[in-house]
Amino acid sequence: MLSDIDYEGNSIIHLAASLGSLPSTPSGVLLQMIWDVLWFKHVKYDSYLYLWQLQNSSGKTALQVFEEKHETLCKDAEKTTKQLANCVLIVSVLIATINFAAVFTVPGGFEQKSGNSTC
Repeated sequence: MLSDIDYEGNSIIHLAASLGSLPSTPSGVLLQMIWDVLWFKHVKYDSYLYLWQLQNSSGKTALQVFEEKHETLCKDAEKTTKQLANCVLIVSVLIATINFAAVFTVPGGFEQKSGNSTC
């Protein structure tokens, strides 16, 4: 099965590249893209080396088929990653602000008249 080629010139790597890209929900876009990439690489590295650059009847390698079939999923995953990075950046800035304030706060506070610390 790993070395078989169908009547259109597709190998098992072409099949793995063309399958897997199913419509997914926005929350599962990243997981879908990760799974599709991992599945494609798994099939690719389990197959014979000469199949990696084999072109089908359309003149496309398996990698070109994968990129073509996953173009919209890749754009959606990129947009989701950017949104996730923005949320993480906001939270990290808030945590850094709280830590900065905690480092420079004198324990016990200051006396109002002399300005000395109460500790």
